[in-house]
Amino acid sequence: MLKALEPRANISELAREHGISRKTAYKWLERFRERGVVGLEDLSADLTARR
Repeated sequence: MLKALEPRANISELAREHGISRKTAYKWLERFRERGVVGLEDLSADLTARR
């Protein structure tokens, strides 16, 4: 995530390196910007609890 914050970061390249889609990379980057590392925690447990 820290590489993605660099001024000339290539999100497409970083996503490809980590085997995720660009859409996911941008979603994670936005969460990180908003909430820091906590924003990157797995949300699946929260979704299961709501059902």
